[in-house]
Amino acid sequence: MKVLVYTSITNNHDNLKLQPTFKEDAEVEYKAYLDVPTMGKTILPYNWAIHSAVELFKEDKRNCQMPKILSHMYTDDYDCSVWIDGSIILKTSITKLIKDNLTTDVDIALLKHSERNCIYKESWDCKHFNLDKHELINEQMNFYKSGGYPEFHGLSETPLIIRRNTKNVVDFNTLWWSILCRYSKRDQLSFDFVRWVQEMPVHYIKGNIHNNEYFKIEKHKVLREHERK
Repeated sequence: MKVLVYTSITNNHDNLKLQPTFKEDAEVEYKAYLDVPTMGKTILPYNWAIHSAVELFKEDKRNCQMPKILSHMYTDDYDCSVWIDGSIILKTSITKLIKDNLTTDVDIALLKHSERNCIYKESWDCKHFNLDKHELINEQMNFYKSGGYPEFHGLSETPLIIRRNTKNVVDFNTLWWSILCRYSKRDQLSFDFVRWVQEMPVHYIKGNIHNNEYFKIEKHKVLREHERK
């Protein structure tokens, strides 16, 4: 199976991290999509192939998100992809990660949210911390309610996503991206709505973002720098 691990970092939000190597991952490839500010202020680890980040949007976050959401456009030559946010450092091999979690009955594997199980609750949190425009989030939640999307239907966390390259995943990605472009840039406010609409089964990785056997999370570079001020 041909596997790609990939990430995107824009506006120097994180440092591109050197990932550990494992013998069983000898054929796994790594690609990073970086913009000029990020490339100019980080040491580029040897095991990443560097590509230019998307520059289609005014918002750096959306430029970063395009490869994350539309995985099929960046991983077409691969059987399987593993997206990792810039804050992630792997602890086990990609081979083990995929074998343990991408079960035969699903095409997507990721984490359950560590604190909440409802998109509507997540939207309140996003507004509380001013993570996006309140009116845009409200409009999105009203759209969900008008379509009958239920409360407490689960909430996924998306710093790491394993996907097969299948038509179902292409359809899922396309709808996810369309919702993201129309409404809030917070991708966790749209993933599970799309999962519900398309009746897409997913596998949840054991553990949570703070405690699991496969990876650890570092604070985003911009948060660390803010805390030092």
